[in-house]
Amino acid sequence: MSDSLQATPLTGRKVAAIFVAFFGVVIAVNTVLAVMAERSWTGLVVENSYVASQTFDKDTAELQKSLDMKIAHMLHFDGSALDLKLTQPDGTPFAVENVKLSLGRPADNEDDQVISLTRIDPGQYQGKASLKRGVWEGEISASMADGDTWRKPVRLIVGGP
Repeated sequence: MSDSLQATPLTGRKVAAIFVAFFGVVIAVNTVLAVMAERSWTGLVVENSYVASQTFDKDTAELQKSLDMKIAHMLHFDGSALDLKLTQPDGTPFAVENVKLSLGRPADNEDDQVISLTRIDPGQYQGKASLKRGVWEGEISASMADGDTWRKPVRLIVGGP
């Protein structure tokens, strides 16, 4: 008993079909990825980079001043409300006014929102929010007694570790 394989010749049509199939897959994958990228993030960080550059040094100094204060924050989302606790390095509550929390997705601007938080107790603030599962990034901003604005970048993971 002999198993013989019949070799079929490689014709121009087969080579053309292989060529078209290969590049068809490459083009289809690239198209899908390009459409997904276009729909997910605008790439916009600031509306006008020239205008933003005019105050960059001032904005950076203000943020660094806020970070140098070493105010600790605990941010918790229970499904319908955000709870924020601010404490000074010595453990005392950090009482501020007009607390706002701007949140958005790292790679999408569709769910961006600004949440006003109400003072519950000194250093404790709460606000209603509707956040989907996943990673959120943003900034806490508040008015201090001396008139300056205190700001701190935050990251929140909803529905996960």
